[in-house]
Amino acid sequence: MRPNGAAAAVIDFFDPCMKDAVEARRGLESALRAALALEVFSLVYQPQVDLATATVTGFEALLRWTRSDRTAVTPASFITLAEAIGRMPAIGEWVLRTATRDAAS
Repeated sequence: MRPNGAAAAVIDFFDPCMKDAVEARRGLESALRAALALEVFSLVYQPQVDLATATVTGFEALLRWTRSDRTAVTPASFITLAEAIGRMPAIGEWVLRTATRDAAS
């Protein structure tokens, strides 16, 4: 019997797909760091509409990343990774700087 709150012992056996998953994450992490350094992200602006008056009240900036091989990386995968490796503050700064510049032009 385990004491209250004690976790059960967990044993994971190696599976070759584990290696593939780790290598894929490392590759995406490396590409994310390079994308941030080279500022190859883009923003797409989605209008915010007041449904009662049907007028545009503002815009939402949506972050997008297309890799050099023209494949799109889903925000769900790269934002989660950016949070995990501590790069969201830098990405957030880029988004604010870019959205502000775009709004001014």
